[in-house]
Amino acid sequence: MNHYIVKNLSVHYDKYYVLKNLNLKINKGEFIVIVGESGSGKTTFLKALANLIPYSGKISISKNKGMVFQQYGVFPWLTVRENILFGISDYEQVKKEKIISELLQITRLEDKKNEYPNNLSGGQKQRVAIARSIAPNPELLLMDEPFGSLDSYTRSKMQEWLLYLWSKYKKTIIFVTHDIEEAIFLADRIIILNKSKFRKNIKIPFSRPRLGNIKFTKEFNQIKKDLSDY
Repeated sequence: MNHYIVKNLSVHYDKYYVLKNLNLKINKGEFIVIVGESGSGKTTFLKALANLIPYSGKISISKNKGMVFQQYGVFPWLTVRENILFGISDYEQVKKEKIISELLQITRLEDKKNEYPNNLSGGQKQRVAIARSIAPNPELLLMDEPFGSLDSYTRSKMQEWLLYLWSKYKKTIIFVTHDIEEAIFLADRIIILNKSKFRKNIKIPFSRPRLGNIKFTKEFNQIKKDLSDY
């Protein structure tokens, strides 16, 4: 499958439509960011893609997908290592060891592998959650404001780290945020969701790899200004 299709997707409660007739084509390996205000339906859209809620319409995406939430999705009674291994417990031992070794290195948590989540910072917890979602090698990663609870410095560093991870594993990512600056920095395309509809589909022109200093350029801030109208 070279692309994923969302066609006439609607979600409603009684007569109130949270999402109405959404259509979207996503290329494999693309980084899509959905932007909208609180209550615009961003999380509902991800839940529909993950088949967690009833919907009407057609969603043609891989069944092999992972999801990362805003609240730290780690099990407090498991160590870092055990958390990452949680979804691949039935793999052969040699394969598990290869995966955990690589992910501990990439998350820079090798020295924390036997620690429990209450001994980790917010950024470290989210790295564990993202590593756990990647461990089973999903084609598609759904991310619901995963950095929303982090301070601005940690959030910025996590954005750069996520782009590194994405460039390495070439996953298709659908990322939800209300932060326009974050969206521009991360995305290949930004989709504006407002009042149950996709209102705008914007291709971001910046080349990759991207570093944080791009946020201070005239071009970046012009796009930010243009998007603020939505």
